[in-house]
Amino acid sequence: MGLMLAISWLHPGLAVAGLAAGLIPLIIHLINRRRHRRVPWAAMTFLLTAARRRSRRMRLEQWLLFAVRVLAVVLLGAALARPYVTAARFFPVGQTHFHRVILLDNSGSMGATLADGCTTYDRARQIVAGTENSALSTQHSAPANRSLTVAARSLLDSFPQTDEVSVVSLGDPATAVIDYPSFDRRRIRDALTALPLTQRATDVAGGFSRALELLDKSSSAPQNRCVYVISDFAGSAWSGESRPSSMPEDRSPTVAARTLAKQVAERAALVLVPVGDAGPANLGVARLALASTVTAVQVPVRFTAEVVNYGLTEVRDSALLVRRDDRLERRIVLPILKPGPAETVSFSMVFDTPGSHTLHAELDAGRTDRLALDNDRWLALEVIEALKVLVVDGAPGKTRQTGQAGYLLTALHPWPGSQSAGFVSPKAVSDLELGGEALSDYQVVVLCNVERLEEDIWPRLRDYVEAGGGLLVFAGEAVNVDHYNRFGYVAGDGVLPGSLKPAEGKLDRSAPAPVELGFAPGDPAHPVMADFEGLPASGLFAARVRRRLPIVLADPGAEVVLRYTDQEAAIVIRGRGAGRCGFVTTTADMAWNNLPAKGDYVSLMMNLVAYLAQPQDRHRNVEVGQPIVRRLTAEESALPLRVRLPSGEATDAAASVIAGGMELRYAAPERAGLYTVLVGGTAQAFAVTPPPPESDLKTLDQAALTRTLDAPFAYVTD
Repeated sequence: MGLMLAISWLHPGLAVAGLAAGLIPLIIHLINRRRHRRVPWAAMTFLLTAARRRSRRMRLEQWLLFAVRVLAVVLLGAALARPYVTAARFFPVGQTHFHRVILLDNSGSMGATLADGCTTYDRARQIVAGTENSALSTQHSAPANRSLTVAARSLLDSFPQTDEVSVVSLGDPATAVIDYPSFDRRRIRDALTALPLTQRATDVAGGFSRALELLDKSSSAPQNRCVYVISDFAGSAWSGESRPSSMPEDRSPTVAARTLAKQVAERAALVLVPVGDAGPANLGVARLALASTVTAVQVPVRFTAEVVNYGLTEVRDSALLVRRDDRLERRIVLPILKPGPAETVSFSMVFDTPGSHTLHAELDAGRTDRLALDNDRWLALEVIEALKVLVVDGAPGKTRQTGQAGYLLTALHPWPGSQSAGFVSPKAVSDLELGGEALSDYQVVVLCNVERLEEDIWPRLRDYVEAGGGLLVFAGEAVNVDHYNRFGYVAGDGVLPGSLKPAEGKLDRSAPAPVELGFAPGDPAHPVMADFEGLPASGLFAARVRRRLPIVLADPGAEVVLRYTDQEAAIVIRGRGAGRCGFVTTTADMAWNNLPAKGDYVSLMMNLVAYLAQPQDRHRNVEVGQPIVRRLTAEESALPLRVRLPSGEATDAAASVIAGGMELRYAAPERAGLYTVLVGGTAQAFAVTPPPPESDLKTLDQAALTRTLDAPFAYVTD
């Protein structure tokens, strides 16, 4: 009876069902039992005498067989109910077997320097593993930290030797450092010693997910499992929408973390151990970006940098040092930085040589800064000698101005002579000459009222765009809608951003148009529209359109740069591969509109072509943990491939086959800085920056964590 009381069941309902099923053989026996009448028969007398001698043994065998049948059914139900007995039921003075999972935060924010001189990560590892291992102890032994150091010995060391321990790191992506229940304390300490402080984001949801996987494989009873989370609980990672690179775009980080935290709390005791200061002061360079639409030699290039004060008080006497190609260019004195909003700094530079260049913004914040990780930002960019544009004229004229592309050519390069200045170098050809051109020699290809193209040209244009080129298509009366939809759109798989519909509006200029349309900003913040922001009376918005070729967008993510006054799309841009394709629903000349007669036509065309000339990976900027990828030609894939790290060390790389070509992929850089991809004798810079959310060191208290996780937990501050 004592044993039965000591047994617990994971599924007691199944145990009851198994017991009920065990009664079935007894019921069947009682139903099949027949009543009979004894009839004396002299011939059976001798047989009955012999049978009585064996009756006891037969009855015993039948009862044993009956018991085995009933027990088999009952035990099957008991097995499904998963019984377990805790050791404490029989040995209350002994030790209970526990499985303890430690989630240790090693994300970028844990590198913040605390008031006693150590980092938050130093303190976290002291709490987990104590100070017996000198590799885990801080080099700053301030008296203020002695009580913590003594107490910190007790977490890992306080676990009985019979307890199993697993370790998970929270740096994106969360990883099970010890992915099985381990009794080996030395192995656990060695794993913690080897676990570095990363510059990555905090993967809260991934950490809880790894913990669930370990709990599902655990042999310990649910009440004998415990999950410890040692973190600074920075608000940007735990309650904001900071998205780890390992999380899909369609998932909310906060919702995912809350859901998984509830599941962990259902399977184990959840203990949160906060480390760090509540609100340490910190400044950071949150962003360094290119503001110009084109980067060319001898053309002023604009940049913007954003500096944020993440602390609680104003900061004075800070400065931003800007270096170009490792050479100090300028020192920008920053204004008084108030807590919260970003301070945007703008500056320009002129590049003398084409090729790969780098920019480095370094923050000089003095003693008020507690996190060094976010004081530096890098930018990699490509500077071109000239922007080469191939213009395909659907109906060339006798002179440059009389063709379909005449106004466009004049806007891009008013001086047709080869000796003229200007960073845009257009070349005009007919549609019949397009097949003989090497598309890779141009940054942008423009089709102006081209009726149709050879079928093999469309796949070439698609490959050209996917490799990083820009394609711009203008509508016109000659455009064959069916041909463009069949070979250019290809039901969404082609290069065009959408399917075309028949033209609408009046063609005859002398006849009044049923409705004359104007232009309205589609996205005022778009680089193409930057020159027209806040200028509703500019010539662009005074222009009128008599006829257009409507487009039905294939991709909801396509950029509608400019709209008509009836809100239909006028200029659409869609990214494909590393490049972009734009479609203008009216003509490049004055056949359908009077825009070329407006002065803003030049600015609009220059911005549009310059934007399309920039491949989507042009700046080659990634965050820590994201791969460095460089597309390769067939010839380049056979050359020696190497990647030079920020430390100066170089490592070999290999080409891999992907859909549509080859690429070099250097997976997940661990440190921020400038990386150089070496392909044969050519070098191309890549900038790797730390994730901005790690800069905000403001932490969540117990109440805020309760609202965020919505799961029961113990909060341990001592």
